[in-house]
Amino acid sequence: MADPIPPDPRRTQTQLKFAVLFLIAVNVAILVKVFLPSASSSKTADTNTIHEALPTSEFAEKQESAPAPVRQADPIASGSSGGPTIIRKSESAPIVLPVPTPPSVAPVTTTSRTTTSGGFTGNSSSVAFTGGFSISGTVRLDGTPPPEREITPIKADAKCSASHSGPVFTRGYVVSEDRGLANVVVTVDEGLEAKAFPIAATKALVDQIGCMYEPYVTAAMAGQEVVFRNSDPFMHNVNAMAKANQGFNFAQSTEGQETTKTFTKRENVKIVCNVHPWMAGYIFVFEHPFFAVTDTNGNFQIPPGLASGQYSLRFTHLKAGDISLPVRIEPGMAAKVECSYTVPQ
Repeated sequence: MADPIPPDPRRTQTQLKFAVLFLIAVNVAILVKVFLPSASSSKTADTNTIHEALPTSEFAEKQESAPAPVRQADPIASGSSGGPTIIRKSESAPIVLPVPTPPSVAPVTTTSRTTTSGGFTGNSSSVAFTGGFSISGTVRLDGTPPPEREITPIKADAKCSASHSGPVFTRGYVVSEDRGLANVVVTVDEGLEAKAFPIAATKALVDQIGCMYEPYVTAAMAGQEVVFRNSDPFMHNVNAMAKANQGFNFAQSTEGQETTKTFTKRENVKIVCNVHPWMAGYIFVFEHPFFAVTDTNGNFQIPPGLASGQYSLRFTHLKAGDISLPVRIEPGMAAKVECSYTVPQ
């Protein structure tokens, strides 16, 4: 038997190289097959993130055929950097809530007739109406009041008379063309018992102009600052003839001079000027802030803040006297009051 041919070393090395390359190719194929889906998903997620981060208008142009995304009704303010953009509140669709219809409340009308100390009869009525927790209305005078008197001493004072172009009269009844009665003090007289209220931050003003107190009738809350001003270029003095409160008397000699005082108790305080004896004014002081003085048209507005409930209003006129009437404020409503004084025939 012939001897076997010895193996060729070059051929053996070539076969080993092909075997190694084959194994490497198989492993690469397996790796590609395993990891390719994850890479594709990651790419898709990145694409979605970019689309979501685009402005709404640009994103809509790129997704015309796609359904519109559903946005949250109350989204978070903003998203984190690099993540999806979260819709801001200003971009979200408005939330429309049903508006509750207030219960229908029939107007409640009450009437009151009171004979005043001055012989005048007051007829008044109140009606509840939608508007808020407040009381407003008008006071009128029916009939012809006594004529006013001319303040003749003012003519004897050269400085005072120079401030007026004609005669000056008393202000017992200041009535407008449609019979609105001015200088009527209106206050909540009952319904606020045992309740405390903060002192009004505003200041009441009593001015002295042309040797007359303006306004003729003022109202203030106990503890509220009352400013007395002299707008005349000559001297006046303010003498507060108080009884429940501490009275005072001070002079104001220069134009524009102001003096601030306070009252601590409920009272109707008369003030006079001893330099000019015809000068007189009145300050009504109350324990609460719910009061008003009628204007030249007889209108008044009590500050808001009253709770719903039953109250009693008091109308006070220096000549015509007092009228009291009940008034009710319903929840979510205000009270409209019409009051009239009648001059006896």
